[in-house]
Amino acid sequence: MAKQQQDWLQWRIAIDKELDMLSDLDCFEEVLLADVAIDPKTGRRYQIIPTKIDLKMKFDAMGLATKYKARLVALGDQEWKDTLRDVFSPTANSKTINLLLALAAQQGYCLYGLDIFGAFITATIDEPVYVSLPAELFADGKPRIWKLKRTLYGLKRAPKAFYDQLTAFLISHKYQRSEYDPCLFYRLYPNGERIYFCLHVDDFAIAASSQAPIQELCDILKTRYTITESDNLESFLGIHIVQDDTRLYLSQLGHIAKCAKEAGISPTSKPVHIPMQPTFNDTDQNNSPPGDKGKYATLLGMLI
Repeated sequence: MAKQQQDWLQWRIAIDKELDMLSDLDCFEEVLLADVAIDPKTGRRYQIIPTKIDLKMKFDAMGLATKYKARLVALGDQEWKDTLRDVFSPTANSKTINLLLALAAQQGYCLYGLDIFGAFITATIDEPVYVSLPAELFADGKPRIWKLKRTLYGLKRAPKAFYDQLTAFLISHKYQRSEYDPCLFYRLYPNGERIYFCLHVDDFAIAASSQAPIQELCDILKTRYTITESDNLESFLGIHIVQDDTRLYLSQLGHIAKCAKEAGISPTSKPVHIPMQPTFNDTDQNNSPPGDKGKYATLLGMLI
């Protein structure tokens, strides 16, 4: 019970921190229901999109818990489809990430990692968007309606809005975007210095010929964003990375531990050559893998 109370206290602190951050960044203005505007295109009031608090424990690439994370998330799956425009946002191609790491190993480049804190709430909105907040989040027990000035996580338009504005910001500071992968950026300096970085949502994997271009990029980003820096690219997308001269050692110990836990494998488990029926056919009811098909598919997806 004491452990549960301690956990809840940590979650409450995380929730209050999230709401305070949204307020400090001027992400919204509170309005009354009667103040919700009319959409001139449809003649009806703009949708009030429900929200929820997403609680998640953050882990590093080694599978160790690092912090309690609370995030206010809009239920984008409930947005009216006729109010949405283009919402596609690119993500880094795995081949691009592999190429970036290979280049860093071959050339002995410095590796660096950073992410933008509260990335999606840095993007402004050019049209009215309203959200409702659960009453349980507030001491008086009353729900709130916010008119957003910035995007929230969960909104279908949020990833594209953030990507477009970040891309325009980087290009305005002389960084170039690759024509082969829209999430790969680079800059070549007259003195021979160079920097390449791959963007995956709000995470940067950076490879540079020295620390100078990295520091310049960080200084530029700090003029507009709050960033979290890592002196080396210890982990990126769940991959643990250790650099040694012209070699990189990659591992996914955290992911392996997660797979083992999902499969019910412990250090005392006995090894077998084939853990499941090798001739499984989903049309044959008498030839099924151990457990339900859903778990089987989950394990297969994690291994892939």
